[in-house]
Amino acid sequence: RTRVLFTMDAPSSVYSSAAYRTTATGNIISTETVLEGDRNLSVAGKTVLLPEVQLRGDLGIIRIGRYTVVGGATELCPPEKVNSGEHLSLSVGNYVTIGAGCEIRASQIGANVQIGDRVVLGDRCLVRDCSVVLEDSVVPPDTVIAPFSIFAGSPAVQVGVMAPSCATEIPDFCMLRYQRIRSSDDLPEEKP
Repeated sequence: RTRVLFTMDAPSSVYSSAAYRTTATGNIISTETVLEGDRNLSVAGKTVLLPEVQLRGDLGIIRIGRYTVVGGATELCPPEKVNSGEHLSLSVGNYVTIGAGCEIRASQIGANVQIGDRVVLGDRCLVRDCSVVLEDSVVPPDTVIAPFSIFAGSPAVQVGVMAPSCATEIPDFCMLRYQRIRSSDDLPEEKP
């Protein structure tokens, strides 16, 4: 098994104030984000929702913690109960990164989790704290990903473990990444 040490490389980002809106709690939400069932959506603050993210609050409750980034064209959909057609709630912890083009139907994603691009998390998955799901992985329904695990493949299996230090490094990275995001309105005007 491999151990991964999380690195602190948070690039600076500039966004257009015309393409994003900022909430009172510091959430930065693309104008192209689709929020369905607003009354069932809770986003704690300092979270970034990139273009074409779809939150399916019309199907059930979705809670997203602080300092989370959801990549473009990703769908967060509450999972279906077994054999009932009803939906459970979906909870995403603090300091989570979800890549672009993902399909998330998990029941719970813990804190300090990194999910790569084009990942599918099947219905009712539990992704515990300090875990990583690598890009292009397909996690079958009802899978439990243990804390500090690295999963990859289709179907996804454990391929490594995270270093214990990731419990402090991931929050530091996520806060630094958020602090480095700037609106184009906040930049000084260029002189000709």
